[in-house]
Amino acid sequence: MPKWITEGKTKQKDVVVSTRVRLARNLQDTCFPHRTEAEEAETISQEIQVAVEQLPGADSFVHQRMREVDRLTRRVLMEQHYISPDLIKNKMISEYYLSEKENMTIMVNEEDHLRIQQILPGLQLEDCFDAVFTITEQLEEHLPFAWHREFGYLTACPTNTGTGLRASVMLHLPALRYSQQLKGMLDSLGKVGITSRGIYGEGSEALGDLFQISNQRTLGYTEMEAVEKLQKVVESLIEQERHTRKAMMESMPYGVADVIFRSLGILKYARQLTAEETFTHLSHVRAGICMGILCHMDVRDIDNLMFHMQEYTIKQYKEQANLTAQDEVVRAEYVRSYFLKEDVHGKRQ
Repeated sequence: MPKWITEGKTKQKDVVVSTRVRLARNLQDTCFPHRTEAEEAETISQEIQVAVEQLPGADSFVHQRMREVDRLTRRVLMEQHYISPDLIKNKMISEYYLSEKENMTIMVNEEDHLRIQQILPGLQLEDCFDAVFTITEQLEEHLPFAWHREFGYLTACPTNTGTGLRASVMLHLPALRYSQQLKGMLDSLGKVGITSRGIYGEGSEALGDLFQISNQRTLGYTEMEAVEKLQKVVESLIEQERHTRKAMMESMPYGVADVIFRSLGILKYARQLTAEETFTHLSHVRAGICMGILCHMDVRDIDNLMFHMQEYTIKQYKEQANLTAQDEVVRAEYVRSYFLKEDVHGKRQ
């Protein structure tokens, strides 16, 4: 599983899968990456490398140039949320530093010169922000960041200018989605400067009832104000999801249980599974665990399976295991290898 899944406390894990905080920074008097020539990009990379090497614990970071990473591995890194899609798009000049625990990534020459990201399981907004802010301050001791007295930190995209902060929490909201309350709730988030995205960020779809809730505004707030506002919105969504789950269990217990056990049966015995349907059934099982219907099963195992069932991660697994069957067949076999060790009550046989 991605190492970051096991790092730290999994607060509110019945609804929250992960927390991620990212700060964008650029070097002053230097073209943004989309306008940077190869020679200048190399100079930027070298300047940042010198600064990274001054960080406490710098030896724990693995440095990798994207152009030296094969296509499949690049996509897997994105699916595991270690890097962003834009880092891949800029692969000829981009690179990254990944911490030993794999929960901190410093991305270089992405959309901006620097994207510093921390990801942790459960609801850990303050811990994520503190870690990213500390690293960013340490880098700023050695790098001149582009900053404007009126606009704050300057970024390639105006929507990030100001704090350069993007904080997001990945929520599992099956009950709100099923009860048709979710769309109205998500549509109203924009009024308070919050937005909803799919599991890979802007423009991606929400698979398995997973939604990334993040701050939309980076101007007019301090970093902590943005984090605190997001925390309040997320806590409200958590309580509404829990309330809806409880109401569903009281009003239609057999219907809820039927959906969950049908999905469990498919996961245990299916011979072919697409990524989309796997996410759907894992979402039902995850809800069943958190609602107390499936006992003794670990929700982190389900989160792990969700990350491993994605398109490129399965292709990498096939390659490493020297398998030749279709992706859908391999995916189903992988899922069965876990669920067939469980009886319907979640106890190991």
